[in-house]
This record gives sequence, C-alpha cells and structure tokens, in this order.
Amino acid sequence: SYVTALNGSRPNYGYSSSPLLYKDILITVPGGRAGSVAALDPGTGAKRWSAGKDSPGYSSPVLMNGEWGSAIMVFNSYGLSIFNAQRGQQLARTKWETDYNINASFPLYIGGHIFVCSGYGKGGGMFRFDGNELTLIYESKETVCQFQSPIESGGFAYMVIGDNSTRAKLACMRLDTGGILWTEPLAGNRGNVITADNKLIVVSERGEVVLCDASEAGFNGRGRFQAVGGRCWAPPSFADSKLYIRNNKGRLVCYDLR
Repeated sequence: SYVTALNGSRPNYGYSSSPLLYKDILITVPGGRAGSVAALDPGTGAKRWSAGKDSPGYSSPVLMNGEWGSAIMVFNSYGLSIFNAQRGQQLARTKWETDYNINASFPLYIGGHIFVCSGYGKGGGMFRFDGNELTLIYESKETVCQFQSPIESGGFAYMVIGDNSTRAKLACMRLDTGGILWTEPLAGNRGNVITADNKLIVVSERGEVVLCDASEAGFNGRGRFQAVGGRCWAPPSFADSKLYIRNNKGRLVCYDLR
C-alpha cells in the first residue's frame, strides 16, 4: 500500500487520487517525506524514483508537454509542484494555501500556463511555467471550486463554481484575465463539467444532467434531465456516445446520448 510500501502519509479523508500511466512507469502520489510523488514499475510495483516531501492532497497527477519536455503537475496540500516525468526531478514548486490544506481539483495546463482552483473561499490562480519557475499571473476569487476541475474548450475555461458555502453555478472564464463571462445556476453546491463535440455536459451535485453549447457568448441550453438520485461528486465519463454517471452511494448509470 501507499502507507506501508511507499511510506506515504494518508490524508485525513483517505487517498482519492488516480495513478497516471506515462510510457513505462506508473506515477502515484503517496505523499510524505519519503516522496510526495513516486514512479513505479506497472508490472512489478518496484519503485523507479520518488521526489518531493509534501503531504498529499486529493488531486491526481496530470501530464503536460512543452518545449522543456514532459512534466507532471501535482496539486497537493502545500500547493503546485512540477516534476520531470522521466527522471523525477522537481522542476518548480509554489505554495497555494487553503483552509484545512485541501487542494483537490486537477490543474489545467494551457500553452505555458497552469490554472489551479480550490474551495473554502480561496478561488483560482493562473501561473506561468517556463520549465524552471512558476510565476503567478493573476488570482480569481470568484472561481471557488472545492474539488471540481476546470476544463478548456475553444480558448476559454469552463468550471462548476461552488463549495460548502457557495451555491453551484456553471461558469465561463477568460484565460488571459480570469474574468467571468457568464454563469448559470445549478442545483446543489457542487458539480462537474466535461466537453464533447463542442458541447458541455454538466452533472450537478443532485444528479441532474445539463447539456449546453461550449460558447463564450453566453449560456445556451440544449436540454436537461434527472439522471440519478442522491449526491453526485464523481465527474462523469463519456465514450462511444454513452454518458456514465456514478453517485456517492456507488450506483452507476449509463445513458445513450445519440
């Protein structure tokens, strides 16, 4: 396990990150002074390398590629760290402090820049990454996202804003300034958004699916329906025209959207 084999530091709510398969190594985030990030042999589980000393968050490692090569973004309890994907060398690290040291959403990489967002009143921030250093460009207090991750489509960011004290709303954001172009209220306090065929597929915390255009011009709804009961925190998946949604009790439903 992460704790016994990798000397990991289990976060308060348990491990929630997914491993990342990169070429012939499996990137994991056990956290702790023995290595905030560890690369394993996917066949044997043997450790190839480990790096960093930060405690884990609730996000997952994300691959990005640039003129400096391939790197791994890790959004943990301390903040944002960047590691060389092949060797494990820590390239950059910057603090992103939140209440309870919780960072749970996926960082979003867009052409030399990385956008992160958190809940608990923190909001989001855009960093420039040049291969060696992370530089804060702007912060956006409006983009409060407790664990729901932002996505990019057509040069704009879309996300479901919301946390324990903020009602959920779908938002379109300018990447250059962090300005919010439009919002649309959703049920509950959280939700998730993905994109397919130039459309946004949104699943609210209460299991309602909302389909709309991925457009900076404004919200243009294409339909909505109640997909599943109970609370829904897991992001949906879409493949072969089928939408998969799981609620917090583990019920999985599939809808054919053709």
